[in-house]
Amino acid sequence: MASRSPRGMRSADLPGEAMTPRRTDRAERLLDLVSLLLGADHPIAWGELVEAFPGDYGQGSRESSLRKWERDKAELVELGIPLQWVPASDTRAGGYVVDRLRYYMRDLDLAPEERAMLSVAGAAALEQPGFPLRGDLAHALNKLLFQSPRGLGEAGGSRLVVHLPSTGAARQAGVLESLGRALASRKAIRLSYRAFGGETTERGVWPYGLAYRRGAWFLVGHCLLRDAVRTFQVERIASLEVNELRPKDADFEVPEGFEVQEVVGREAWEYAVHAPLQVELRLDREVALLARSRFGEGAAIVPLPDGAVRVLLDVSYGEALGREVLRLAPHAELVAPATLRDRVARAAAAIAASHLGSAPLPSTAHPDQGHADEAEAGEAKAGEAKAGEAKAGEAKAGEAKAGEAKAGGAARRSRPAAVPGDLRERLRRALFIIPYAVSHPRCTVEELADAARLTPEQLLAELDFLRMVGRPPFSPADLVDIDVFDGKVEVTLPQGLLRPPSLTPLEAAALDAAASALAVEGGAALALARTKLRSAVPPEGREQFDSVAGRVRVDPGGLDLETARLIDAAIAERRELELTYWTAARGEASRRIVRPLERVLHQGYWYLHAYCCDRRERRLFRLDRAADLVLSERSFVPRPVDDEARFRRDSLYAPDDRTPFATVRIRKGPWAEAEQAARLGANEVIVLDEGGALLRIPAEGEAFVAATVLSLAGEAELLDPPELRERIARFAAATAARHGPP
Repeated sequence: MASRSPRGMRSADLPGEAMTPRRTDRAERLLDLVSLLLGADHPIAWGELVEAFPGDYGQGSRESSLRKWERDKAELVELGIPLQWVPASDTRAGGYVVDRLRYYMRDLDLAPEERAMLSVAGAAALEQPGFPLRGDLAHALNKLLFQSPRGLGEAGGSRLVVHLPSTGAARQAGVLESLGRALASRKAIRLSYRAFGGETTERGVWPYGLAYRRGAWFLVGHCLLRDAVRTFQVERIASLEVNELRPKDADFEVPEGFEVQEVVGREAWEYAVHAPLQVELRLDREVALLARSRFGEGAAIVPLPDGAVRVLLDVSYGEALGREVLRLAPHAELVAPATLRDRVARAAAAIAASHLGSAPLPSTAHPDQGHADEAEAGEAKAGEAKAGEAKAGEAKAGEAKAGEAKAGGAARRSRPAAVPGDLRERLRRALFIIPYAVSHPRCTVEELADAARLTPEQLLAELDFLRMVGRPPFSPADLVDIDVFDGKVEVTLPQGLLRPPSLTPLEAAALDAAASALAVEGGAALALARTKLRSAVPPEGREQFDSVAGRVRVDPGGLDLETARLIDAAIAERRELELTYWTAARGEASRRIVRPLERVLHQGYWYLHAYCCDRRERRLFRLDRAADLVLSERSFVPRPVDDEARFRRDSLYAPDDRTPFATVRIRKGPWAEAEQAARLGANEVIVLDEGGALLRIPAEGEAFVAATVLSLAGEAELLDPPELRERIARFAAATAARHGPP
């Protein structure tokens, strides 16, 4: 083991020669300060600090030394070290102390199901390179799983797989991290934003919240350009600057009662493009079970005698609702008001005409686009592009064949990029590595590296650094005694670093944000776990936690608690389920008997992975397309789990060599952009010289492709295959006739 000369001194070449003070590496000095303060039995006065660190606090003027100490002290507080000044008394001098009871991470007293849900959600969020406060989340998970390094893959006896990919995740990672920091410190930002219509504008924004919904991240904030709250799709942010002036001062206050989910959770037809209208829809028996999932909890749904349903809802973006009616053609009708009904009739007639001949695509511009200003039209459409078209993009995955994937073990796999020169990250890692090695005697280098989210090479470099950490007077007995023998790590002198420090406000808030992915189906157990999470933050940090918690959200996927519990019971008890399922590929519903294996949350949608007794193979069933679930008394024995992580991909559907393709022409405009084409399910995009694009879309399920083309309300034309082109023409003509004059 290495030893060293007294801190602040450098040995001369000859014995007995004078020692001269030297400055200490700041990371080393800050860790030494933690060790010194934790091990002290009395308040450490300023004079003792100068004596312990003469090369740092004893050189130069007193004012400059005090400024350096104030910077170090602020860094320690930011790390969550409960440092405080104790005034002098009759028996002792005044000085600084660390409250040990508040410093050490205490047991959160989590039930197994509570801990499992936090770890599953946290690990899933950490797998994504684009997650706000990702570094804080990693440290929070480390502390949460301190005594359970492998994490827990099962929550409440159910098998859960959570995967939250986002489009352009790697490109967004830096933007999201900056947005998360700006949001936490309430700092104004300036961004260059490309709207759905293609126009780029410079905006000043006060960031109020961030939300992940259906595969995309959204920023909600007060736009200074529009002087109103606006929603921005993060992948459309071309550049971002955070106001660094007065870093400790907030630039704005978040309005009282603000809920980011209420803004981002709106459907496309709820964007404020025009005055609200009350709309009546009729969904035929063939698609009636989609009413709740398509039109949300705010809609009134009335069953009709013939099996159809009547839907009443408020709409402030009629064009978006018209697209949804066309998507369900010919089994949906917009009954009232007449203005929107006429719009659907005209759009359907235009689609029918374009697919009956070879005429150019007609224009389908609508009146309300002229009334909406640039922000409303552009940003509302951006919301529609993700909130509406993400449904279509996932439709083909509704019954895609898939192998099983183990839910456990993910908590330690993801490694946020470690920046060696990042002072704060190095300190946080050190305050975890030493206690972990103490609590897990003779753990291997690989195990400790895995726990700290480092490579073995990075860990060994950190261990070399930690051997130089300790407390004055820095004799060998005062240094951390940490070494590696036969590939195993041993610590015999941890210098007070016995357990990791308490959760910082941002660490707890990051884990709370990840947990929001399971908020609905987690029920009371997860709600209690999140309450305990807040209580683990030291009292002085709870105000900061409260100012961030709830402002970074992951959409919970819309699975109601009753359905989640029913499916979990079927999985745990190995009992068959009966359900009615609407297949997007064929555009029809049928009754199924399935053998549930696990629940999968992917890109904001809940799926059931099960063996389908009718098709005699394993399939995925998207749960917002399932209804009338009944738990059977019939039990089954599942086959061994397939260890391929097929659910942890950006898409759950992958065409093979036998998959047929359709060719779709998109007219010049926003829908022809590559990112929009990908959401429509295109595997290949060819940009046309005259504008627009040709898309190659897998057509294994013809109903899905037809619904996609119809939903674009005349902006797209299917060129081949001919039989699918004829189907679109027929559906569009039927919808036009249904919405025409009586």
